[in-house]
Amino acid sequence: MAFRRMLFVLLAPALGTILGCDDTTVKHDEIDKILIESNRVISTDPAKAVELLNRVIEAKPSEYAYYSRGWCYARMNEDEKAKADVSQGLKISPDHPGLKWLEGELKKPVGQRKLSVPIDKLH
Repeated sequence: MAFRRMLFVLLAPALGTILGCDDTTVKHDEIDKILIESNRVISTDPAKAVELLNRVIEAKPSEYAYYSRGWCYARMNEDEKAKADVSQGLKISPDHPGLKWLEGELKKPVGQRKLSVPIDKLH
């Protein structure tokens, strides 16, 4: 019995890392909290939203996270990063209406884009 316990204590951290469950991984319930916080600040502080969405995308990439971060980048006039996020999001969900819309907006000259509309009104 003592041998099993010692073996578990020695192998558990390595197994957690191999399975992607180590302490540095953002847990799924935390992802929801981070997404809620990013939605709260997305229209008023896109740079803060990008920081939060980076954590979400690192932990669990999704078309919604790429769409949201891409919209933030577009609002901050970082078109190349916005286009990269649109591209990544469309790989996950080729027909995502928000990503398609953002892709179209990024083709327009900056002054003609409708990015001042709050993101929650767009999808």
